[in-house]
Amino acid sequence: MIAYLTLLVVCGMPMICIEMAAGRVTQSGPIAAIAKLCPLMKGVGLAGVAASFFMSALYAVLFSWAIFYFFNSFHGNPRWATCANSWNTAKCSEDPYTLVKSLYGGFQNPNAPPPPLTLRFPNVTRPTVSNWTDVNVTTPGFRIPDLELDMTPRPRVPQGEDDSSWVSYTLSRHTTTAQEFFDHKLLEVSGGIDSPGEVRWELLASIGLCLCLTYVSLRKNTFFTGRIKYVLSLAPMLIMIAFLMRVMTLEGATEGIMYMFQPNIKEIKNARLWIFALAQTIHSLGLTLGSNYVVSSKNKKQISVMRDTVISVLVNTATVMVVGCVVFGTIGHICARWRQRIDSPFLHKDPGIIFVVYSEVIRNMPVPTFWAVIFFFFLICVAMDSQVTIASTGVQALEESYGRFIKQRFQGHGLFLLFICVACFITSIPYITQGGIYYFQMTDYYVAVLALIIISFLELCALGWFYGGHNLLSGQSEVMHHVPYIYLRICWGLITPLVFVAVVVCGGMSLSRLRYRNKHHFPMWVDIVGWILFGIIVSVVTRVRRQRPCTRPSLRE
Repeated sequence: MIAYLTLLVVCGMPMICIEMAAGRVTQSGPIAAIAKLCPLMKGVGLAGVAASFFMSALYAVLFSWAIFYFFNSFHGNPRWATCANSWNTAKCSEDPYTLVKSLYGGFQNPNAPPPPLTLRFPNVTRPTVSNWTDVNVTTPGFRIPDLELDMTPRPRVPQGEDDSSWVSYTLSRHTTTAQEFFDHKLLEVSGGIDSPGEVRWELLASIGLCLCLTYVSLRKNTFFTGRIKYVLSLAPMLIMIAFLMRVMTLEGATEGIMYMFQPNIKEIKNARLWIFALAQTIHSLGLTLGSNYVVSSKNKKQISVMRDTVISVLVNTATVMVVGCVVFGTIGHICARWRQRIDSPFLHKDPGIIFVVYSEVIRNMPVPTFWAVIFFFFLICVAMDSQVTIASTGVQALEESYGRFIKQRFQGHGLFLLFICVACFITSIPYITQGGIYYFQMTDYYVAVLALIIISFLELCALGWFYGGHNLLSGQSEVMHHVPYIYLRICWGLITPLVFVAVVVCGGMSLSRLRYRNKHHFPMWVDIVGWILFGIIVSVVTRVRRQRPCTRPSLRE
């Protein structure tokens, strides 16, 4: 959180201000706005739109996940709350305390030291216990069929301390019900990216529904507009506040929230942390993809850009804080119940961690079915709103800059919009196979993280250096000598570019092979495909003909 807040101040705020100012001055979308201000860098806006196409496919997949969870919420108890399902494995456990008691029933205290010798035998029938069960061979009258010695090393504990690490080690070999639902019911995840498996037809139908709604919404311009957008913005926040109030009463939640704000020197020195924090800043403020240009272009030129910037940053920060407290509070609770360290790899840090965490929150709410239905309904609406926004921005930007070509090839807006939706549908199919989570992570890393960071830096160079950020605000003389304006000028000219360069260089030096859940290394060809995808998007910056140098449009136009 410290890295995110730091980058929000030194990168996020200057970037959103310069995007809003460019949209207000030019009254245009991202491609046309940059083309008017700095024609040589027109490709930066086009590269952002190209990245938004891949992002639209990822948003459609997230929408399908939310739809799946929504329909699985209509049960007396949400289906991810128990291990009594066909998809659960022997490692599933609903309650870690019951697990410890069933595994080590011979001990009154689960923290008692382990027996000197542990044996394993197959096919022991016990609830929520794996097929290979640890037993105490000193139990009187105990008979052992098909005996096999277990040579699994046990952690050594200093003399005089309780053996909590021994119990933690045992619990770490099991999984939560929410994690198993996500892995084995939603994804039906395969063994690796080399085994894509079958298409998940429920998710494919959900993506089709998402893109049909997107087409109708942009074709008729009736859905997710006006008052509906205010409801979609406020209702999820109220649900998050209710979740936060419940999370704060759970064991270990305080430790999780403190971990979120506590400085960790080892993590702060990790360059990968800053890369992902910068990418999160870009996504949370909607930078580079063009939405800030479009929103600001609909405002009058006399409206204060500084005011809109401050409001956007404050609302975004408040939202991130509430959501972060809910997530880390729940992680702290899960780790406390399972006797794991918060920074341990017990919880998988992949794109599905949000669904796993919120499933655990809902499981601990009173009347969990009600909260599951309400939460995932609004999550569907928010995902749909994001999908419509990003698709609308891309389509509007392309029609604004290449309107004549689109009219010649597609005979108008409707057919072009249909083409975009169908292309997005086809692009999203690999993500909803049984190996789709691997493709999802590859695209997320190379496009949503690395490519967007580079495009954001080039956008800053085009508007902040080549054109000059001070020129964008020159029409608002009332803020020219205010402290925020002076700070922004310093950021545009020096601080923000240096931070981008430092993050990119240090992060590039620490880049390693892409891994799934920090344990499954992807084949070399996955990294090659990822870098090719990255190169295609970034190379769009150069795919424009040479034009006149950067010019300053009249504010009276």
